[in-house]
Amino acid sequence: MLEKTIIAIVISVIVMVLAAFSPWITEDFAEDRAIASFLDSQKGIEDGCGFNCEGCGAVQSENVMFGYKVWLEYACGMAEEDRKEDHQTKEFFVSFLGTVHSYSGK
Repeated sequence: MLEKTIIAIVISVIVMVLAAFSPWITEDFAEDRAIASFLDSQKGIEDGCGFNCEGCGAVQSENVMFGYKVWLEYACGMAEEDRKEDHQTKEFFVSFLGTVHSYSGK
């Protein structure tokens, strides 16, 4: 019984360490997931926000415990007739599971 408990604890620790460093989440993957999530949130908005502007897209990425932080720069009001390119930045967290979570804009 004690051996099974020790084996379960060792396996749990190994899984947690792997999840914490999440080597399967690359910078490119995290940026692509964050961009896709952002664009998905803008679907159906006629004059929403997007990356069709100079300097927009993934501007910074940082490998953190249990995933990646990705900062996206975007502009809203992208209709040609009233293009003002008011750039904004928003921070996203891409978890070791590949899920995307957004923080409030900066």
